[in-house]
Amino acid sequence: LLVVWPAGAESARLVAEMGDAHFRPPLGPKQRDALACASKVVLLRPGDLFLCSGGVAHATISASEELTVTGYESLVTLNSKHVEHFLQTGSTCGPGALVCGVMQSEELQELRSGVLQRLQFLVDEALSKRTADADVSKLACSV
Repeated sequence: LLVVWPAGAESARLVAEMGDAHFRPPLGPKQRDALACASKVVLLRPGDLFLCSGGVAHATISASEELTVTGYESLVTLNSKHVEHFLQTGSTCGPGALVCGVMQSEELQELRSGVLQRLQFLVDEALSKRTADADVSKLACSV
C-alpha cells in the first residue's frame, strides 16, 4: 500500500502530528483521519514500481509474502510545480516547512548545486548538438 498526502501545509501538518507513526491494524482515530485526507491511496502489487518526489508525507505498507524493496531517491522533473517544490525543500517557515525528515542544509545546498550543474551541462550539450545539426543542414542544402 502506498499513501501520499498533498505537498505543502497538509504534509507539514501530518509530519508534525504523526512523525514516524506506524499504520497497522487496528487503526486508531488519528491514523484513520490521516488516511481520509490523503491525496492518493494505492494498492501496490509484487513487481510494481512507484516514484515519490520526496518532500511530501507518505507511508508504505508491505502486505505480501513476496520480497519487496523500497528505496528513496529525490525525483525532480522539469515541471514548474515540481521545481518550485524542490526549491522550497528545507524551508524553516511557511506552509510547507517540515519540522523533521528534511536533509541537512549543507547536503541540500550540495544537491541543488549538483542539479544546477547537471542541468547546465545538458543545456550546453543540447545547444551544441543543435548548432552541429544546423551546420550539417546548411552543407547539405548548398551541395
